[in-house]
Amino acid sequence: MKRTICVRFIMVFLFSVFTMNANSIDFVTTKSNVNFKSDKIELKNYEQTTQTHPLVSKEQWNTLFPYRFGAKDTGGGVWVLDPKDDFYTYESFIEAINRMDKIKVVFDRRCGTNAYKITRIDKVTGATSIIRTDVDFDAPRNADKEIITEEVDYGAFLNEGDLETRKRELMAFFANISHETTGGWDTAPGGRFSWGLHFREEPTNASYAYPDTNYPPTPGKSYKGRGPIQLSYNYNYGPASEFIFGDKQVLLDNPDLVIQDAALAFQTAIWFWMTPQYPKPSAHNVMVRKWTPNELDKTKNRVPGLGMTVNIINGGVECGQGTEKPQVLDRIGYYERFASIYNIGTDMDGVNDLSDCGCKDMAKYGGDSSDLTAEPCAQKPAITFVTPINDQLIKQTTFSAVGVSISVDQKNSVLKTLTTTIGTKTFSGTTFSWTPEAYGAVNLVANATFENGLTASNTIKVVIWDGVNIDCTHIPAWRSTKIYDKPNNYVTYNNAVYRNKWYAGIGTTPGVDGVWEKIKDCGVVIGTPPVVSWQAPTQGQVFETLVLSPITLTANATDNDGTVTSFSYAYNGTTIAATKSGNTYSGEFTPTAFGAYTLEAVAEDNDGKVTRKEVSFTVKQKTISNEAPVVTWQTPTDNLVIEQDVLGAVALKATATDSDGIVSSFSFKEGANVITATKTGNNYTASFNPASFGEYALTGEATDDKNAITTKTIRIIVKEKSTTNPAPVIANVQPQNGSIIEQTALTAIQLKASITDNSAVQNVAFSIDNTAVTANSTATGLYTATWTPSAFGNYSFKIVATDDEGASSNKTVSFTIKKKVSGGACDGIPAWEAKIYAASGTKVTYNGVIYKNKWYASSTDVPGASGVWEYIQPCGGTKLYCGSPEWIATKVYNTGDKVYYSKKIYRAKWWTRGSTPNNSNEWAYVQDCLESSTSTLKANIYPTIVSDEINVTISTSLKAKVKIELRDTSGNLLQTLLNTNVEQGTKVFTRDLSGLKKGVYIYSIHSNGNIETKKIIKN
Repeated sequence: MKRTICVRFIMVFLFSVFTMNANSIDFVTTKSNVNFKSDKIELKNYEQTTQTHPLVSKEQWNTLFPYRFGAKDTGGGVWVLDPKDDFYTYESFIEAINRMDKIKVVFDRRCGTNAYKITRIDKVTGATSIIRTDVDFDAPRNADKEIITEEVDYGAFLNEGDLETRKRELMAFFANISHETTGGWDTAPGGRFSWGLHFREEPTNASYAYPDTNYPPTPGKSYKGRGPIQLSYNYNYGPASEFIFGDKQVLLDNPDLVIQDAALAFQTAIWFWMTPQYPKPSAHNVMVRKWTPNELDKTKNRVPGLGMTVNIINGGVECGQGTEKPQVLDRIGYYERFASIYNIGTDMDGVNDLSDCGCKDMAKYGGDSSDLTAEPCAQKPAITFVTPINDQLIKQTTFSAVGVSISVDQKNSVLKTLTTTIGTKTFSGTTFSWTPEAYGAVNLVANATFENGLTASNTIKVVIWDGVNIDCTHIPAWRSTKIYDKPNNYVTYNNAVYRNKWYAGIGTTPGVDGVWEKIKDCGVVIGTPPVVSWQAPTQGQVFETLVLSPITLTANATDNDGTVTSFSYAYNGTTIAATKSGNTYSGEFTPTAFGAYTLEAVAEDNDGKVTRKEVSFTVKQKTISNEAPVVTWQTPTDNLVIEQDVLGAVALKATATDSDGIVSSFSFKEGANVITATKTGNNYTASFNPASFGEYALTGEATDDKNAITTKTIRIIVKEKSTTNPAPVIANVQPQNGSIIEQTALTAIQLKASITDNSAVQNVAFSIDNTAVTANSTATGLYTATWTPSAFGNYSFKIVATDDEGASSNKTVSFTIKKKVSGGACDGIPAWEAKIYAASGTKVTYNGVIYKNKWYASSTDVPGASGVWEYIQPCGGTKLYCGSPEWIATKVYNTGDKVYYSKKIYRAKWWTRGSTPNNSNEWAYVQDCLESSTSTLKANIYPTIVSDEINVTISTSLKAKVKIELRDTSGNLLQTLLNTNVEQGTKVFTRDLSGLKKGVYIYSIHSNGNIETKKIIKN
């Protein structure tokens, strides 16, 4: 069996197909339900789940994998699955998915490299742990490279994209694991591709132990192929164990666990499928369209589909060979079988031509370094302290200003802000002066922001020294391998502090070479003042209180070279006594007014050295806010129209509540007139007597026990009830006005109309060109008739409806029975039918026009109305302008016919011939049409891979009407992004798509009768 060795966890390990006949199969029977215990983890029997996965049922599982591990030859070529040896059970697959759903992993990777820092997150407990940091991740050559973060939620397995996408991912996953564990042969029962999951482990005793420093093999253990994905080598067992258990040693020490727990076996396959291996994407991202090939990928023929998953799994052996390898053909064979069972197309676009299922022309990974460097990496800005430098020792007998200078490398951006924090003080700019306030080590923390959104930071430590006392722990140790190229570096060596007077090369030793000057011996620091730290209050703390009350003071005071002999607090020169408990001192301060206060903690040691430490805080009077009552109208509702025969009382009802008190009073008002209300619990009722018919403003007003008032006003209209009887309403007439019905021979059509009345419909009469047609009615008010035309031509369909009170209404529509065109431009092109057109490029005729579908068209995608269908030409080849033919003076036009004339569209009001549309009453103006002019229009949407917002750029040489519609891949209209007149020039519009689900969408651009379609991807 062939294997490819890789480094780290780039998991290229899958081997060629088992080839054997039934008589050569050696069965290894091991029960899958076992208990295994080690010092790392205990795996127990998991209960047989009754859960059913939405993509695969137990019955389907048995159809997909009838000869899986546990199937035995009972004689005569009859194979039967032995339940007690059934390892790859449906329940174990479901259990694996449930286990992986609890795991999320964050991959931090240096741009342009495969150097990772990987963090595992337990989604149940929220616990996080860094499970791996590559040596190269923080190496000097990578430290300034942008960090690319990718989060992988293993619960997304088979759970992203639409139903067809999820099914196709399942088929690709099953095809690959079936190939890795296949036991099929050409004459096998059920066919060669029914034998997936037949083997549980590789039949070998080889160790497959590789000297990997991150995942060293455990002596005596074999890391041969095991499980559905045939996990192989210690450098794959280790990462799988880290991701699944959070501990690499579980599977390094116990690799046999993969064949003892079937759910764990499936977990290793899901782990491999979901995990990215830069520059390879994950197989999951490929199949759910979250991976987009970069320009280098395109030149290497890497495209989404089953073939790309093969390249990810074992491309080094199987891909880029010019002809498909037998292993690839085996994967494709399984994939085709599964796709036929699920009745979905094999290719990513839904068709079945296997165009993206192989990898013979696809470049494998690892052939050159260009795959790593092809990634565009941002140049990160940086900030550096020029003076002082890190670990610098600054000698000051009295505190004085220290100059600080910072260098900013802006790269391709512009500095926005730069602040440096030293203790409690913050400074701005690249240069400033800072005066220390105490001796010892202090950190200088600089933070910068840039206009492109990037940030940079740098921290150094300096030591302020009084020339006598120094804490050697703050001084870095001398390093024999370091070059000290600048003077005044302070180091410790052999328990003493040294300073280099000039350049000190490698190996120049303090205390030996004259370049190093001894400053002092390390030891007990003498003569240091006490150290004081406030515990309570904290700096900047705000106390909110109703009344002024005592505040507890707490601080710690210690002395490194002696004892603290006295301690007290002070405010405005007044001493506040403190009580000692160990190194903690407590006191009490009562403020005299609300406001800001600064107190001191004062400590003195046995050498007479005094330390004062301030703390500032604020005492603020607590305010109690009163929540106003809430008023809710029950009846009448806002903007209600009340019809009355004669003026009468209107019932009023409202609810009033108060969350922090009680409602003390409530009343209704009409204008300034108070209407007394009756209370029942939180409900208030009254009657309002309108003085006349008209509009009224009614107010509910509630007052609570703290005099907060809430009013809620509604408006009603009191209307005199009409005594006029409305006529019946005629709607939904078929055929519709202006419709054209094509027929090869004259056949019957249905006449329909929906008729409703506020009382009852007494009579309905249908007529065609004044000839009565008998209509039949249904209980729902639908009236129908069957009518057969006597000749091709124009017809007038009239409906007259009369109700039981004698009121009547009528409606007339015109339609055309047209002989279906044959020969000429439409010869051999079938008429459109309300069915699915799966293959793109199919031509149909509809209403005398030829169309071609650009992609999959559903039964509801009607040519001329849906952007799925591309206009080709009318039958006979007549040119259309904005969808209408040019007006011809000698031609007869009937009611509803549209024509183009003088850059406008007109519609015929009735029969006409020879009347010029722009000056005849026989024509009605419809819209402007600039299509015949020299106008040019370009529309672009970016980005094409969108997270939240898109930008729409329209460039036109003349004013144009533009409409942009967004549809799903089934052609359903989701959103109209733009529908407006665009002036000459370039305009940019921004639209929010954050509410869209992830997936592929189609947008169509409509302008001047043209339709252009493109795709976008929502992340």
